[in-house]
Amino acid sequence: MQKAARHSIPRGFRPTYTPCLYKECQDLLKQYEEYGDPDIADHLIESLDAARRHRWEKLTSKMNFTHSSRKSWALIRRLGVAQQPPKSTHPSVSTNAVAAHLIQVAKATHDNKFERQVRMQGRILLQHMSDKSLPHHSVKRRF
Repeated sequence: MQKAARHSIPRGFRPTYTPCLYKECQDLLKQYEEYGDPDIADHLIESLDAARRHRWEKLTSKMNFTHSSRKSWALIRRLGVAQQPPKSTHPSVSTNAVAAHLIQVAKATHDNKFERQVRMQGRILLQHMSDKSLPHHSVKRRF
């Protein structure tokens, strides 16, 4: 049985299937691989687009829901239109995750030098508040 399987089951390289890669497109692809000319690549892409558009128009013009709706619905299913997205019962993001992210992002950098400077200026202002006179040279404005 194994001998028959080895003999009849193909092994090895399978060429990659490219939809609508007809003879003209294959010739253009070989030319592009040989020369690397961007104009040939543009012509190849345009040719592939035209072939795919023609194939799509041919396929959709054959759709007939009155005669054979099975083929039409099979095409729609293959396109993925008939599939309903899965319904999610729980949100993908929890409230705790949002809160943790906001706390992490909203933290301001801590500058000890600036904090000490603000405290000293506050003390100086409080000392001079009792005198009702503010010294202009000791208070620095920071804008």
